[in-house]
Amino acid sequence: MDIDARDRLIDVYYEAVDSRDIDRFADVFAPEATHFRPGQGTLEGLDAIQRYFREDWRSSETDHAVDKRIHDPEVTVSRMVVSGVYEGEPFEGRFLAEFEFTPAEDAIVAYRLYRGYER
Repeated sequence: MDIDARDRLIDVYYEAVDSRDIDRFADVFAPEATHFRPGQGTLEGLDAIQRYFREDWRSSETDHAVDKRIHDPEVTVSRMVVSGVYEGEPFEGRFLAEFEFTPAEDAIVAYRLYRGYER
């Protein structure tokens, strides 16, 4: 298990989200990846994930400040403070995100977001 490779994939994902460079998702997600967000259900496949972020994602000016990562043989969990603008209003809150990787650990195969704040 290469934790550094996992961390690089996670970092690229957050950089792509924050810069709105959705094309870079192809560098980190497996084609069959799933992406779960509370209240929005599970997106299935890279195309669906990219389409959501291009067409439906309502946050902007985001910054994902990861302050802790926990690795086990199956998953990596990132704890972070996320700030940005949601539907015109500034927000800041704590989140947890769970990542699963392909067996070769060269792509994210599952992402699950857990919210822990109030707007």
